Amino acid sequence: MGFDEKEMNLLERTFVVTGVVLAVVFSLVCVAVLLWPGLIVGASAADAVAKPAAAHSYAGVDKCKKCHKTQYESWVKTKHAGAFADASKKPEGVTVDPEVCKMDEKSITFLKTGEAIKCLACHTTGYDEKTGKYAAEGVTCEACHGGGADFATVPIMKNKEKALAAGLVIPTESTCRRCHRTDNPMQKETFDFEKSKEKVHDHVKKQAK
Repeated sequence: MGFDEKEMNLLERTFVVTGVVLAVVFSLVCVAVLLWPGLIVGASAADAVAKPAAAHSYAGVDKCKKCHKTQYESWVKTKHAGAFADASKKPEGVTVDPEVCKMDEKSITFLKTGEAIKCLACHTTGYDEKTGKYAAEGVTCEACHGGGADFATVPIMKNKEKALAAGLVIPTESTCRRCHRTDNPMQKETFDFEKSKEKVHDHVKKQAK
């Protein structure tokens, strides 16, 4: 059975419209695959994208000193090592500007920003604000270099890229200023990063002599 000209035109328009609709649907599916993988491959893939990387756990100074004995012996004599004992002691001669912050026995509240920082957050390592627990007393190696449970092995530590990927932190001035703030009333003198970092790793100067 043949088709007259009118029927042919109708079929052609139908094919064109169908093709356009299919193209639009295909495009939408592609966009959905790119933006919402969970819709196509399940919720687990979407969760993997949404969840932040897990924090690295702490190994402890006893693990660190096995390979970094010189650094450990230098650190243990510093104020960082004894910071926990100072957590409840207010330095003599320190006055608190009531317009800058207020203090109690457990925290300092900076009025301009509204931050309430627990004393133990800077006097311990791995302090958890939610639970009040911490990994170690004092400012240990991992307070500056990151939780070392995943990089504190010889094969990883020998490879800087692997160590960094496993959580090793190379401290910068911003690392120190998390606690050594310009508005911290507990600081007797202005924090000088270049001078202060030498006090943390005094062994470097001794080895150079």
